[in-house]
Amino acid sequence: MNKSFAIAVVSIVLTLGIFGCGSSKETELFPAEERYAEAMSKYNHENYLEAAEDFKTVTVQYPGSSFADSAQFFIGECRFRRE
Repeated sequence: MNKSFAIAVVSIVLTLGIFGCGSSKETELFPAEERYAEAMSKYNHENYLEAAEDFKTVTVQYPGSSFADSAQFFIGECRFRRE
């Protein structure tokens, strides 16, 4: 393999890796109340898979909040309703 070709490939891979690490709405920190309200909205619209993911985010990002215990309960409810 040509040395300049290998350097080009490595450069492209590193560039894609760096640009792939950008922030997205999924990773932004919202207040616990907003994240919980969004999860409840999804739950009330019977979108249980996405609601469970949002409730899990509440339990992981805000373990000491007043919403964490309720979010854990609703994770179970989402799983139950999905059968």
